[in-house]
Amino acid sequence: LATPKVETEGTSLEVAGEHLDRKTMLLQMLRECARKLWEPESELLELQMSFLWSLFFIPILPAGIYPTLLALLIEVKFDLSKMVNLRQRPFPESARLVLASERAFSRAAVVGSVGWSLGLSAITYNDDLW
Repeated sequence: LATPKVETEGTSLEVAGEHLDRKTMLLQMLRECARKLWEPESELLELQMSFLWSLFFIPILPAGIYPTLLALLIEVKFDLSKMVNLRQRPFPESARLVLASERAFSRAAVVGSVGWSLGLSAITYNDDLW
């Protein structure tokens, strides 16, 4: 990506080839500051819960993954438009903590879903249990 060219002479700005008046630019900045903050952690938690929901119910209804994935794709697209158009953008932070927690979540989810699937199979197909 090219760095936007900003000219500060006079009362107008040239940003990325678009001519903006200073007043218009200031109003856009104030509108963005008044927006509710974008909370990436809550969106990540929502995606993780959907992922767990899918992992734990695939052994019960395998065909249910298709509408679930379609719904997740639509949700991600709407979340993206919500982030860009309706919410205040967050300040950049280090992703180290998020990546470490995501790695731990993924490992725990895989182990849990394998245990869940094995447990369901052991209970369902065990003739001596009933």
